[in-house]
Amino acid sequence: MVYVDLRALGPYRPIFTSWFVPALLLANFIYLRRKASVSFLKLLGVDFAMTALAWLLVDRVPVVPFVVTQLLLGPIGYGIDNAPIVAAVPVLALTALIVTISQAALLRRLSYAVSRKDLELLAGINLLCPALASYRMLTLAMDHRPLA
Repeated sequence: MVYVDLRALGPYRPIFTSWFVPALLLANFIYLRRKASVSFLKLLGVDFAMTALAWLLVDRVPVVPFVVTQLLLGPIGYGIDNAPIVAAVPVLALTALIVTISQAALLRRLSYAVSRKDLELLAGINLLCPALASYRMLTLAMDHRPLA
């Protein structure tokens, strides 16, 4: 089993962002293009707003998922510093849930109808894009480990 100190992934954050933001922009654009029939500029505006919200919650303020994961891993003897790599799965799942709820609230605020199917699609998008970016970041971290 591979053990990773999740706190040590800070230097690899630009790799995460460089994969997360374009993937989410494209996925949100495709989702919105199929959902709404509005002008291209309004579609881009909503796309950028949804992606910016997700970026803030995932890349800039990932406190809640890490705290919950620490609460889940604490009783079984692990912490953020010595958890197996599969401990990142609850972090990704909680992050996807938080971002999905936030994006649905944003869409409702912008007068778009959000059905259960839309929530499921958003949850899939918000689970797939951070998972892809995390995979790319972790593979780079495994290939280029610090010497210290």
